[in-house]
Amino acid sequence: MLSQSVYTLVNQQNGNLSFKVFEFDNSSYFDHIQRNNYFTIIIITSGEGLAKVDLCEYSFKENTLFAFYPYQPFMLASEGPLTGISIQFHHDFFCIYRHHKEIAANGILFNNVYQQPFILLDENNKQTLMNIVREIVNELKMDALRKDEVLVSYLKIFLVFATRIKLEQQSIKNENSNDKQLLIIQNLRNAIEDNFRIKHSASEYADMLHGNTSCSCASCKKSF
Repeated sequence: MLSQSVYTLVNQQNGNLSFKVFEFDNSSYFDHIQRNNYFTIIIITSGEGLAKVDLCEYSFKENTLFAFYPYQPFMLASEGPLTGISIQFHHDFFCIYRHHKEIAANGILFNNVYQQPFILLDENNKQTLMNIVREIVNELKMDALRKDEVLVSYLKIFLVFATRIKLEQQSIKNENSNDKQLLIIQNLRNAIEDNFRIKHSASEYADMLHGNTSCSCASCKKSF
């Protein structure tokens, strides 16, 4: 595990927290509803309990990775001791939505109302992710040039690996019409989030999605 509990990076321009990694050894950090203004990743290394996310409940155990987007309500109620690692980062430090084409995390790891907000880690996957966490911590310890850029690079690698694991576990089958419909809806939501200030008609979003207006309208009605 980590030799110290908390490592942080502060935005020098406004004094706000940009990036944080911390180790927890009890459930008090997350045993009440969270609505954080930053992304939160939690790796449970030991313990089990019940996760309440949005309006759903999920049982969890050790070697579970949770991924929550900003202001998503969640809490973890453990049935005993709970230990793990949490990574938290502000969207000004690293914006998932801006980089989702690079890492494919938006709509898969984060911000997908149709999928459970966690993945299960086998020992190899756990060790891979924890090794990246250790490199992140080592960088946070240093007083070095362009630390923020190095941390972003490590964070990207972490998110790519976590996204790969989730994709494997979802076993997405593109030939399934229901899966295709969910993908259309998610892509539509992403397009709206990125362009709602400048695009307002269904036809504009249909053109962006390379579909037809009636299909996008139907998806839009299902989404909102």
